[in-house]
Amino acid sequence: MKKTLIIIATTTLLLFIGCGWVILCQRSENRRLADNNRTLTERLAHTTALANSQRLSIGRLRMTAGELEELRPTHAQRIEQLGINLRNARALTLTATHTLLDTLLPPPPSPERLSDSITTPIHWSDEWVSLTLTPNPNGTHLHFISHDTLTQVVHRIPYKWWIFRWGTKALRQEIRSSNPHTKLVFSEYIEIEK
Repeated sequence: MKKTLIIIATTTLLLFIGCGWVILCQRSENRRLADNNRTLTERLAHTTALANSQRLSIGRLRMTAGELEELRPTHAQRIEQLGINLRNARALTLTATHTLLDTLLPPPPSPERLSDSITTPIHWSDEWVSLTLTPNPNGTHLHFISHDTLTQVVHRIPYKWWIFRWGTKALRQEIRSSNPHTKLVFSEYIEIEK
C-alpha cells in the first residue's frame, strides 16, 4: 500500500513539474509573439538629430531559424550567401540607405577656365548610383542619388574537435553591402553585459 502511494505521489509530482515547465515555455513563447506583434505594428521612429544627421529607431523581431526560412526566405538566403549556417546565426540586421545630393556648383573662378565648364547636360547611372550634371548660368547643377543595403549577421563559431561541434568559441559579425561602389570602412560589435 505504501509503495503504491509513493509511486502515485511521485508520478503526480512529476506531472505537476512537467505541466509547470510547459506553462513557463508557453508564456515565454506568448511574450515573444506579443513583442513581435508590437514591433510590427508600431510606427517607424524617424527623426532628424543635430547637424542634419538622421536617426532611425525600430524594435527587434525575435524569430526561430525555421520561422525565418518560412516567413523571410530572402533573408535566410542572404545569411547562407555569406557562408554562415542558419543555425549559428544569432542576429540579422538589414539597413537600407538612400543618399540624395542636389546642389549648385559655382562657375569657374577665372574667364580663361570658362572653356572647362560643362555646356551640355551629362547623365550617368547604374543600378545603385545616378549622377546628373546640368549647365546653368550661375554654375552647374549637380543631382546625385545613391542606394545601398547593408546586411549584418552576428553568428557564433562553435568549438570543433574532429567531427564534433559544441558550445560557442566566439561571436563574429559579418557585414555585406549590396552597392559595389560602397567601401566598408569601419564596424564594431560591442556586447554590453550586465
